[in-house]
Order: sequence, then C-alpha cells, then structure tokens
Amino acid sequence: MNLNLKGLSNTSIKPLGECNLKIDIGENCTKSAKALIVTDMSFDLIIGHETMKAWELCIDYATNEVIIDNKNVNKENGITAFVQIIEIEYEDLKKRFREKVSPNLTLTQQEKLINVLMENKEAFSVNGELGLVKSKYCKITLKSDSQPFKSQPYRVSIAERTIIKERIDELLKKGLIRKSCSDYTSPIILVSKGHKDSSGEKNQQRLVVDLRRLNKIAVNDNHPVPYMDSTLEALAGNNYFFSLDAEKGFWQLELEEASRKFTAFVCWLGIYEWTVLPFGFCNSSAIFQREMEEMLQDLLYVVCVVYVDDIIGFGVTFEEFLRNLEEVLGRCIKYGLKLKIDKCSFGHDEIDCLGHRVGKNGIKPDPKKVMAIQDIRTPSTIKEIRSFLGITGFFRKFIPQYAQLSKPLTRLLEKDNPFLWTPEQKRAFEELKSRLCSAPILRPFKAELRTILHIDASDYGVGSTLLQEEDNEERVVGYASRMMSSAEKNYSVTQKELLSLIHALKTFRHFLHMRRFEVITDHLNLVNMNFAHDVSCGRLLRWAVRLQDYDFVLKYKPGRLHNDADGLSRLPITPKFLPEEDSAHEFPIYSISIEENEKLQLQDTFCNNIRELLTKGDKRAVKRFTIKEGRLYNVERGNLRYVVPKTLVHALIYAHHGSETMAHVGFGKIYDQIRSKFYWAKMKATILKEIARCKTCKTAKHSTQRRYGFLQPIEVNEVPFDLWGMDFFGPVTTSPNGNKYLLVAVEYLTKFVLARPFSNANAEAVVTFLQENVIPIFGAPKAILTDRAKIFFSGDVRQLCTKWGIQQKYTSGYHSAGNGMSERMIQSITTLIRCEIENKQDEWEDALPVVLHLHQRQRSNLTDWFSALNQER
Repeated sequence: MNLNLKGLSNTSIKPLGECNLKIDIGENCTKSAKALIVTDMSFDLIIGHETMKAWELCIDYATNEVIIDNKNVNKENGITAFVQIIEIEYEDLKKRFREKVSPNLTLTQQEKLINVLMENKEAFSVNGELGLVKSKYCKITLKSDSQPFKSQPYRVSIAERTIIKERIDELLKKGLIRKSCSDYTSPIILVSKGHKDSSGEKNQQRLVVDLRRLNKIAVNDNHPVPYMDSTLEALAGNNYFFSLDAEKGFWQLELEEASRKFTAFVCWLGIYEWTVLPFGFCNSSAIFQREMEEMLQDLLYVVCVVYVDDIIGFGVTFEEFLRNLEEVLGRCIKYGLKLKIDKCSFGHDEIDCLGHRVGKNGIKPDPKKVMAIQDIRTPSTIKEIRSFLGITGFFRKFIPQYAQLSKPLTRLLEKDNPFLWTPEQKRAFEELKSRLCSAPILRPFKAELRTILHIDASDYGVGSTLLQEEDNEERVVGYASRMMSSAEKNYSVTQKELLSLIHALKTFRHFLHMRRFEVITDHLNLVNMNFAHDVSCGRLLRWAVRLQDYDFVLKYKPGRLHNDADGLSRLPITPKFLPEEDSAHEFPIYSISIEENEKLQLQDTFCNNIRELLTKGDKRAVKRFTIKEGRLYNVERGNLRYVVPKTLVHALIYAHHGSETMAHVGFGKIYDQIRSKFYWAKMKATILKEIARCKTCKTAKHSTQRRYGFLQPIEVNEVPFDLWGMDFFGPVTTSPNGNKYLLVAVEYLTKFVLARPFSNANAEAVVTFLQENVIPIFGAPKAILTDRAKIFFSGDVRQLCTKWGIQQKYTSGYHSAGNGMSERMIQSITTLIRCEIENKQDEWEDALPVVLHLHQRQRSNLTDWFSALNQER
C-alpha cells in the first residue's frame, strides 16, 4: 500500500495491508469495520474517531461507561477488556492466494480452494515473518581431532559496510543471530540475490557466511535426500497438484545452544553467531530433510512428497486434493513452519519437479531444460563434452538407445584418445538433442496392468524398455541402457542378453519385484535356457540366484519385430541355422551378423567347392552336405552341422575352450561340444593343435603322464559308490570363510567327485565329510582308500568306519600314486579352479561349486557313466 501513517512521535508507519474486522463490544453488540494492518503497535486494536462516530459509540471516562446504540455497556475491568476481535477478513491475502490458484479450475473449485487456504492462513508467512520449529536434529557435531579456527573479516567498501550493518540489524531484530565471543569465526560476503524479494525489490544484497572451514571439520550427516525417480513416480498419474515452499526454511529450525558457537562469523561490527540453522553449512539440507520427513512421516508418498524445503502434494480427484492440502497445511501449523506464498501454487494439472514436468499422463522433461539443451553450442573441449553428456544423461530414461547414440561422444573421453570432432560425433550430438526434443511421455506405473519388459544387447551396450498394456496399447514406463565394460564385451551372446536382463531388473526392481511380468527377447537360446542346470560358471550361478527373486516368463520375439529395446540385435547365427530341437545350444562366437556369416561362407574355398559339387549332383556330396536358406550344412546321421568358414575356426574353438562356461577343459569334452553342431575339414587335428597352443592351459595345468614302472590296479566292484578314494589338498590361500584345505573324494566306478572346503585338515573334517556328504546321500560305502596320513588312522575315523562297516584301505608308504584316482582328480579340480579364478586366489571356494557342476556334467572317457549319476544334461 502507498498510504503512510504518522504516529504520536511523528514517526512514519507503513501499513502492511488492510482487512475487514468483526468486533464484539460488550455482550450483545457486534460491529464491522475496515482496518489497516501495521507492526510494532502497543495495542491489538485502535478504534478511530470516525469509526466511533459511525457506530454512535460514546465513552464516559468519569463513570467508566460505554454507550452504543443508545445502550449502556458497563464492564468493571475497563473499556479495553470487553472489546474483542472475532473475525479478520484479509482481502489482500485472498488476492494473493487467488493469483496462485490455477485458472483452469472452475469458479466453484477456485472458491473452495481459497476457503481452505484462508482457513489455514496461519501456515503462511504473510509479511515475511518466520516460524520457529523446535528441532531435535538441529545440531552440529565436529570431528574428534578438530581445532578452533579464527578468520579475519574480508575487506569491504564503504557502501558495503552500510548494507552489512542493515542486514546485521535486521537479523538481530528477528532473533536469528546474537552477539558472540566464539573461538570459531568465519568471514562474510555479500551476494546479489538476482530475483525479487518479498518487498518487490530486485538485486537485493544477501549476507552470506563463508562456512568452508567449519564444513571441513564437521561430521557429515549422511541422511539421504529422496530418490528422484521414486519422487516423480509418486506424483505421476494424479490430476491435481499443490506446491509449497518454506519461507527461508533453514532459518525456521532452532539450532541447539551448544552448537551455536560453531556458526559464529566476523565482520567489521564484531562477532555474531546464529541461533537458527545457517545457510552454507554442509549438513543443513540433510537436517532440514530429516525434519520435514519427521513432520510429514505418515503422509509421504500417500498425500505428498518432500524434497528439502519443497513440499508437493497431489490428488486424483479435486476432493481428495483438498483433503490432502488441508492435512499438509495442518501439519505446518502444528509444527510452526511458515510457507512463502509467492513460491506456492495450487490446483494445477501439471507441476515442475526436479527438472521434470509431471502430470496425469506421466513424466516428461521440463520444457525449459529441453530448450536450454537445444541452445547448447557444439562442444570444443573435453570439459564441454562431459557437461553435455551429463545434461543429456540426466534425461537418458526418455531416450531409447541412449548408450548406443552417445558412444561416439563417450569415446572422446577415453584415455589417450585425441579430441577429433568428426561427422560421426556431430551426428551423435545433433541426434541426442533431437531425441530429447521429441522425448516421449513416460507413463505412470499401474500395478493392475499387464507388464512387459523388452531386453536386448549389442556388441557394446545393453538396454531395456519397460511397458504396460492399457486399452490394447503398449505404453512406455521407462527406458534403461548402459555401455558394457571391456570385460563384458568378451561375453558370449547369451551372456550379453542375460546381462541386459540383469541390468533391467536392477533398474526397474521397484516395479517388478514380487510381481508377475513378461520378458521379451530376440535371442531364442535365452528362452530355451534351463537356469537350473545351464550355470557352468560363477557369474551365471550368481545371476541364476538373482533371477529367482522374480516371477517372469521369457518369450521370444524375432529381431525384426523387436526394435524398441536399447541395443542392436546382432546374433552371430540365428536359430534357423540349427535344427529346432537343438535351438537351446549357444553359438559362442564373436558377435557377427547373419549377413557377415553368409558372406564369409561364400568366400571360403572349401565351402564353394562343396556348393559346386552339390550343383553338379555329386552323390557323395549330396549324401554328406545340404543347403538350407542359402547356408551350407554337413549332414551326419540326420543331424545338420553348420559348415564353419576357415576364417572363423580359431574364434569358434577359443569361444568354446576359453569361455568361462568351459573353463579350459580338455580336448575330449571340447571336441564333443563342437562336433555336435559344427563341421569343417580335419576338425579333430585343428582342435588338438589349438588347445596345445593355449597359454592358460600351459600355465595352469600340469603333466598327467604316468611315471615309469608298472602300477598295480585297484579292484573295483561293479556296484556304484562302494569304493571311495579320499585325500586332502592344501593349505592354499585362506578364503573369506576361513577355509584353506580341500577334502576331495572320488568314487572309483562312476568317477563321481565330491569336494568340501575345511579350515583344518584333521580327523574331525574327515568324520564330518563322511557323515554329511557321503553316507546320507550315497549310503555307507564298503571301503575307503586313503594315504597313510595320521588323520586317517585316528580313533574318531576308525570308530565311524567300524560303526558303518566301512573297510579302511591304505596306500603304500611314501607312494601317493597308490591312490592315483584321488590325486588325479585333485589335480583336475584345482586346475579348473585356477582357470576359473585366474589371479583372484582367495575366490577359490566360490569357484568350487561351479567347477564340480561342470565336471559332473561331462561323460567320463574311461567309463560309460556320466558323472552326474548317469543323468543326461
């Protein structure tokens, strides 16, 4: 208001606003009047002469009587005791609220909303006044080795001195600071606000305390701010929103007495300390977040969300929206928190939150942020590349194939790579900006809808798309993608697809956990994979365990129809290359497209010769080879084996022998695996040659040749599990579980192997092993064969063998070859473990189940038995 009043001392008084009053005078008299609102007045109400005249109000001071409406009103306690304000109607406040209400609401809705706000007007700071919240969390803890520090005040200009004095006086008047003699002092600076304050003035100078030295010695408060995606997901799908902002929120939390000295600051006027939570302190945000969560604890994510000093509420219906608003405003009044009207909004159908715009249809990037990204000029330095990728990466969930699109730019960040801006980088830069500009709206997740997860993997990245079916239409809930590490790029195709699934489940766990959903993939081998058995390495075993937490069904969708997940579908050989009944087998070769395979086969001399013979109708060629869908196959007993071009032979052998699923096992097993699906001339000799050249095998494996001299055979019954050979191996590197010995037992007829880690090689370990791992599962054997170590002669071992009727057999002294089966099996198991763990020596215990599982799957070359109890894989 532009009206100025003069007090009795001729001081100028500027009214803050005006209001309508209803006043009770005496017992049965009610009057209305318009009044001005001022501060620092000695009385609650002053009634002017003009108003008294209009009311026909007369005061007789001699008799202490008031006459109004020709009625005599007497009170023994004096006139001021019986004048009471019963209602204040803030016209200016209503106007300010109306400006913050959405114009899209109907007039009826607007009036209902303004009535709710007026009923809870105590929650708002009308004229910049602050609340005072008694906080049990608002304290400062210093590190144990911290020392007091003193800072000199920064030099300031004469003009700045005047401003500093004004700010200090203002803070003292409000009780936010007080005089201090603390040993901890920080300097102050003046910073331009850059925006209008409550008085409407722009570019106000704000007093800022440089608390960097305090922040270094303060114990960090690790209370987390809310996860952004959880906040956005709680808001999406609602029709009405309100946004509340605390008026200088930190200053409304009272700082505990013992902590105030740490916040002291020095200026040319002296030393002062804060009585409230200061801005600039490293833990202020965490403290305020915790206080807000305490205040709204049962309302969070049901009625509203809170992010430091911002509260955003929501409702599906207008009535629910009003109830939620009343609930939140009531909490603010109860705790004494004041809200800034100018930063609040009410009743809008969309709201901007954390760089996003959220509404009933879902989540999309904030248009202002998108516009800013469109204005970014072409990067010319590594720093600008990082900045651009950081900004676009913030919105990556809106951009399908983000990892693939950004690869030309991320490549520039790699060590020792020169900064070369080529057309490839320019295309990636412009494409990312274009994709973000046309980013889809991500739909809110609804538990009752059918949920579908599309996954895919390329040579260098994995990606996924989460969708839900609504009204017979699949709607996007979110995208996820990331680049592969250098090690992950060496995974087989199936493992890359599995990696994509694992990444998707981690990203969307909050949606998918404990809920049935479908997983769509274009990799048929993944659909046919038996997760209960096809886990022949530690990584696959860990993934299989993780997948057990989810309830999903895998479905196959051809690559040409599966183009929404992030990544390219480049399978080396499609399921069409192999017979349908064998489609679950993997072709673990370098990731080469179908077209490239066909091209290499057409360029291969041997393949071309066979094709020419088939064209001529050569009987031998027709009997052994055939062409299907343009690809050449070898026919063996009715099975089709893909003819491998010479240029791919080495890669194929290495992918089987050197892969983690095979762990560098020997020739026989590799040969059986490869020859069942593939063919090339002189296959056996080639595989033997390649395995002989393997550096890992040369390093990790030992010679298995027999020593010179005759060996005496051990008599073996025809009944399985009657004779077991046992021996200890170790000590080795201590595992995280404290084990450093391995007890290995091999059954002499079937070659079935058991192994268990122990912390000590003693009789107790032998007894435990027999009682828990052998007898309950396979029954008591007729005999066990061991060396002559004292462990196996102990009373406990003999007592157990006597109890179960087990005969103890021993080898000749100082001749371990007498138990050669156990010795050889220990060598095989430890070799496979070394290949599996490479240089991570303490992980041998984790690798043991994987290695045993791999061994049990293989057919013994010495018998007709499968190790795994004669069960086919």
